[in-house]
Amino acid sequence: MERASADFERDTNLLKQVRQQVAALAEMKGRYDKEIENMEWAAKVLPFLSDPDKVSDDDFSLISIVLNCVNKWIQLQPEWRLRWYSLRWDEIKNYVVSKRA
Repeated sequence: MERASADFERDTNLLKQVRQQVAALAEMKGRYDKEIENMEWAAKVLPFLSDPDKVSDDDFSLISIVLNCVNKWIQLQPEWRLRWYSLRWDEIKNYVVSKRA
């Protein structure tokens, strides 16, 4: 009986360890899936950003991605947060150029 009880506890501990490892693997898989998604996105968008004339964008999907990114970026700028809707393109370009220099 003692041996069966010890085996049961050992098996229970092994199951707990396996559950923890499976949970860690699932979390890691989720992170890798997100990284793969980001890389696929970058593989589509970066050539367009690099040379838009050489990349076909007939359905405007790439430019819409870029504009969504710019829109999110503008909303995160503290000095523009409250007035992002009234910005002009010249203001954005001047701001970016000033940060690059």
